[in-house]
Amino acid sequence: MLQTKPLAAALAALSLCTLAVPLAHGADDLAQIRAQMQQLIDANARLAAEVADLQARLGKLDAAPAAPAQAAGAASEAKFMTAGDEEGTFKLPGSNTSIGVYGYVQLDAYKDLKGRQAGDWAADIGSQPVAGDDRRSGKTNFTARTSRLGVRTITPTSYGLLRTKLEADFNKGSDGDMAISNSYGFRLRHAYGEIDGDWGTLLAGQTWSTFMNLDAMPETLDFNGHGSSAFVRQPMLRYTAKLGAGGDLAIALENPASMSDGWINDPQAAPNIDKRPDLIVNWTKAFDRGFVSAQGLSTTYRYDDGAGLTDTRRGWGFGLGGAFSVTDADTLIAQYTTGKGLGRYLPTTSYHIASFDGADIRLYRSNSYVVGWTRAWSDRVRTNLAWGSTRIRDHHEAGDSKRMDEGFVNVIMGIAENTELGFEYSYGKRRTYSGLTGERRRIQTSLNFGF
Repeated sequence: MLQTKPLAAALAALSLCTLAVPLAHGADDLAQIRAQMQQLIDANARLAAEVADLQARLGKLDAAPAAPAQAAGAASEAKFMTAGDEEGTFKLPGSNTSIGVYGYVQLDAYKDLKGRQAGDWAADIGSQPVAGDDRRSGKTNFTARTSRLGVRTITPTSYGLLRTKLEADFNKGSDGDMAISNSYGFRLRHAYGEIDGDWGTLLAGQTWSTFMNLDAMPETLDFNGHGSSAFVRQPMLRYTAKLGAGGDLAIALENPASMSDGWINDPQAAPNIDKRPDLIVNWTKAFDRGFVSAQGLSTTYRYDDGAGLTDTRRGWGFGLGGAFSVTDADTLIAQYTTGKGLGRYLPTTSYHIASFDGADIRLYRSNSYVVGWTRAWSDRVRTNLAWGSTRIRDHHEAGDSKRMDEGFVNVIMGIAENTELGFEYSYGKRRTYSGLTGERRRIQTSLNFGF
């Protein structure tokens, strides 16, 4: 900053030095000297005024130097997106929330070599036709209904990291004339939010059940996957405690659905009624080369016809599974599930939920297992083998299954960026208590374009 007082003093000193020589010539020059001095004084005053004005302007700039920069920054932020906190996300303008869009477009095609599934597009060993049912072979089907779209967000909060997910596919049965458009309905898969902090994780919404373990399931091209693996999505409220070296312990209240064939023809008049949520506990412990997990389930079946006929039965389930990396390229997975009244928690037991004999609810006991092996031949090629079985231990109604076996073998190749091509052979066999059997032999291919 310029200073006016030192500058004026310097000018005055210079003026006196300039006058020193003329003063020696006598009094005759006094008038001329005074005139020169007055000119210098006037010039000094004008210079001091200009310096003061310059100081005032600089003071205004010092008082608000960031205003132009802030305006430019705001305009830039509004115009350009920035990278988010995780790969594949970007920051919402004016927010600390990162958002990402993901999904894939997929074409599935299969040819039945033996048997024909009731679902007519994905494997479902529980409904495999047996002798006396539709046992035609040779069905060929193409579908893109497994394509999906999802949105996820990440937001830092004072309680921890907030994540949300909203995901849907097109698997809501036929929603149009196949002869015209092959349309299918948009279906909700996941819709939840969770806050993850040092104190644990709180989740609310719809996602994979706490009774299942997605990482212990074999990878298949078939959309339904192995029928003997626990597999269901539903609304829930779940808290997961982080126990450090003791692993993670999740406790969840999940949507009850004690439905059964013959009970739900009319939702208002149906005799099954749910009065309390399912309670599920899941413990998972990770280690260097894999993990192990155990799950427990408590559910209730309640019959009430509204006219005084009632009955209640408690169902339960237990699961144990995990994965182990034998080598850097080879991983073994396994899971075992048993219980009474497991019903919809396994695809194979979803056809054996409960029976009512006119007085009592009768639940089905079952045992299931799945083992699998994954081999990564390279960064682009992998192979999966899986075999499993479910045994229904009770026989309550005609047509009840006794045993269901299923196997898959596939190879999946990355043929381009975000593009995978897969080939699969699957086998399934269903036996009933009446001695009837039905088999499925299928070849399938899938082409997946991810984003």
